Amino acid sequence: MRCNINPTLGATLLMQSAASRSAPNLLDQMSRQPPHTAQLTEIEILKEVEAIRWLKARRIRALDEHTWDVYEALHATDYFADNDGEAPIHGSAANAARLKKLYDAVGMVSVHHVHSHEIVLTTASTATGG
Repeated sequence: MRCNINPTLGATLLMQSAASRSAPNLLDQMSRQPPHTAQLTEIEILKEVEAIRWLKARRIRALDEHTWDVYEALHATDYFADNDGEAPIHGSAANAARLKKLYDAVGMVSVHHVHSHEIVLTTASTATGG
């Protein structure tokens, strides 16, 4: 998974302080962050990682609830996906429309379970995780 961090949305999604989490695993993870994160404090890294977790959870909830406007808004407008066996998808609106069409066509119901992911900040505004 790659995502572009929207600082405004990320700040909105951060609803739990880093201090209230069980921090040992997160603090250990920070020692594996790439060198460009050296300009960030430990708290800033924790805030960014937590914002991404919340964004992922909201995205999956919007998918399961079929709230396509919310799902679209949780993706960058320049969203791009290149999935095996499918034509590339350009843009958050096209992605949401594709999923809506798929779900509506077969009356699909989905139930996702979101667990903690390993997230690494790859630049000041991007991250990877799985």
